Amino acid sequence: KLQFLYFIGLSPATMPDDHSLGTMFVSVMIGVRVMYALVSSVADCDEVFNYWEPAHQLMYGKGLQTWEYSPDYGLRSYLYLYVNMWSGVMVQNVLTRSSVFMVMRGGLVVLSGYIDSAFVNACSEAFGRRVGWLLGGLLVFSTGSTMASFCFLPSSFTLMCLTSAISNQLYFKSSSLAPVFYAIFFAVISVVLGWPFVGFIAVPMGLHALTVYGLVRPLVVGILVTGTLGVLVYQTDSTFYGRPVFSTWELVKYNVLGCLPYADTKDLSVDPSNLLQRLGCFKDETGSRGAHLYGVEGPEFFFKNLFLNFNVAFLAALLCPVALLLRRVVVGPSEKVWLKVTCVSPFFLWFVFWLFIPHKEERFMVPIYSTLCLTAAVTLDAVIDVTDQLVGKRTGKGTWPATAMGIAVWLVVAVVFIVLSISRSSALTTYYSAPLSIMYEVSVLQGGSGEVLCMGRDWYRFMSHFFVPEFLVVAFVNDGFAGLLPKYFTSTTTAPPGFNDLNQMDPNQFVSPDTCTYLVATSFPSDTAPSYNPDEWTMMSETPLLDVQSTSTLHRAFMLPSYVPGDAVYGKMMLLKRN
Repeated sequence: KLQFLYFIGLSPATMPDDHSLGTMFVSVMIGVRVMYALVSSVADCDEVFNYWEPAHQLMYGKGLQTWEYSPDYGLRSYLYLYVNMWSGVMVQNVLTRSSVFMVMRGGLVVLSGYIDSAFVNACSEAFGRRVGWLLGGLLVFSTGSTMASFCFLPSSFTLMCLTSAISNQLYFKSSSLAPVFYAIFFAVISVVLGWPFVGFIAVPMGLHALTVYGLVRPLVVGILVTGTLGVLVYQTDSTFYGRPVFSTWELVKYNVLGCLPYADTKDLSVDPSNLLQRLGCFKDETGSRGAHLYGVEGPEFFFKNLFLNFNVAFLAALLCPVALLLRRVVVGPSEKVWLKVTCVSPFFLWFVFWLFIPHKEERFMVPIYSTLCLTAAVTLDAVIDVTDQLVGKRTGKGTWPATAMGIAVWLVVAVVFIVLSISRSSALTTYYSAPLSIMYEVSVLQGGSGEVLCMGRDWYRFMSHFFVPEFLVVAFVNDGFAGLLPKYFTSTTTAPPGFNDLNQMDPNQFVSPDTCTYLVATSFPSDTAPSYNPDEWTMMSETPLLDVQSTSTLHRAFMLPSYVPGDAVYGKMMLLKRN
């Protein structure tokens, strides 16, 4: 039991006597997150085709794969899939596949809830109960933390690992080796099994470990954990791909080295004379291969995205250095200020780093969601201290503000944050839940072997084979998409013809519309032409779906009352059957 508490980031040897704060928040977090998990569509097609579909292939022997699972490239780890499939494997023989999907989401929610509650306890012990309360509230209500909690993506997995690592970091003391072991353990897992690019944001924690434990013990632990996990990843992936593959290195090689115009991803030798040029490839937008093929965005992208997911908490996090400096000037030196700096620095390191990378996606910020919330909580804690000091007499390390002004600051921030967060979360689940509703309709279809379910321009809304009956085959019809689409697994050691790492369309990835038995399609007021011929199809089911082209930015982002100028304009998503 004690080892399990350490494992999720809760150190029983150094916990306060009253650790009910985290216990209270865990129930609330899990309840809120399960509620959203049950009604939310998969927002990112990469999650479907790179994780849910391969997982379905491993569990049921049928699934679509992307080129990244081709043995020629081997960018994705099969060990990662097995680590995250645990809850589904337990019930796959007793529940329907759509129910297994939700059980797997629920397993991720429960795990994230316990990890975040341990994080709240650790921060409450280290920085005071006020920080613990603020952090817990931010984690419960924030749209970003809620939606990330049930994602199958490595970014969410990395978020849980880094949160557990920081929780253990807060219990570092030279007389106890367990916290540093688990901190390094989770940090290494986040890099080797999750997302290798997060390694540099664990550097502050590593420096903290060196100051407490010296060089030898952290170094030995790091080598043992990295070596053991590296061997597991290598052996698992090599077995599935049918050749020697270390997927962590393949991912780094493709994203960092493989995008140079002259680079051959199958034979990359690093010449020290142009090492800096090769590393600079990470921000190259003109190379023939690399992540930039899937779109580039300006620095403003993450400012908008993090504001949508955390609203005023994101603004508070950005102001943390100013708030800590102001507190020092007005109130005096803060306890454990350097520990605070160490724990909030991953947010700034990661955020600033990605501002300069052209290819940006919402999920890239997920690994620092918990540290963003902690950074915002530290800011608000400092602001309340400053307000109490300026307006009235401070009462020490109380949980609540000591003055009316301090209470007013706390209430205003809390109300604005909660209202905007609920509005954003409600918008996501109301405006964009149509794919989940339609795929539930698909899951109960009955028919004969060889019937075809087709996806056209809405291929990216597909929710995985967990919602497709066994008799149906999923296919794509050409509706204008010019990139490379997934194809069915033949085996894990061979890949279908036509795969490439240049996002170049394979003409054979489409089928003739005449072969389609069923069609998932959408219709919007902003359409210039229908995406299907109504005379050839019978409507089986339809559900509202927001028309983003006709809806104002404000109404797309938040669910707003009717008196706010502008309206949410709806189209519909449909399941059609050929006449």
